[in-house]
Amino acid sequence: DGATLAFGADSETTLQHIHNGGLILNSAMGLFFRDNGGEYIYSAGDGDLRIHSGTKIHLGANVGIGTTTVDNNLHIYGTSNPTIKLEAPSGERPIILFNTATTTKPHIQFAAGDVLKSYIEGGGNDDQCIKIFTSGSANEWKFTDSNQLSGSISSTGSFGTGHFMSHVGVGGIPTNPAGMGNNLQVMGDTGDLQISLWSKSDSLSHDTRIGELAFMAGSDTTIPNVASVMGKVSGSLENGGYLSFQTRTAGDSGGSPPERMRIEHDGKVGIGT
Repeated sequence: DGATLAFGADSETTLQHIHNGGLILNSAMGLFFRDNGGEYIYSAGDGDLRIHSGTKIHLGANVGIGTTTVDNNLHIYGTSNPTIKLEAPSGERPIILFNTATTTKPHIQFAAGDVLKSYIEGGGNDDQCIKIFTSGSANEWKFTDSNQLSGSISSTGSFGTGHFMSHVGVGGIPTNPAGMGNNLQVMGDTGDLQISLWSKSDSLSHDTRIGELAFMAGSDTTIPNVASVMGKVSGSLENGGYLSFQTRTAGDSGGSPPERMRIEHDGKVGIGT
């Protein structure tokens, strides 16, 4: 115990035996392989162990970082926000590559207590889409390679503030999506398709606007409303309503267009009054 072996002409490399511990290589040196050809292990300081290889390092078993209970090929555990960081110099991009040659698609999974909560699926040699699954796999949102976004029939939820730059389809995918001529298209296999503008308030007063279909023309700064159809509350309760039609006189650029016609709750029609 405590014996030391010295190597080299000036004994610059030493190995010291530690009782029930092993061997200590003096801190200034490393353990080299293959004629000092570039593969070596050394310590750059207390708590700083470095492994250097010219081209690659192969590990033939599962790897754990921060844990000895290794459940996967790479298992990282940290007590405070464990992080994987990819950093590249200017002009280069960090890349995470998922490579598969089959129809079994790679996943990025999110779990809580080993219970799958959501995941992202992509790749595969039969489909170039990206899918986002939530509530385990109950809800599915799909981004296709033809610039489409679709949701499964069971998907629920909403989009927040934002916009779509092109055509939007609801309820189905046309036979020729690229030829969809409408900015908004509602599609179904049977009749009775509906678009609803719904105010869920129980305290709407008379003449309160529920919704509006507006026709606009001009620049983004002025946003002139040239014509519109409004649905408004009639009476003191929310169970009655009327339609109001507005048009703007040519050359008039101020304010909202005036009402030209109204269909009352009882079916009576007023034009100009």
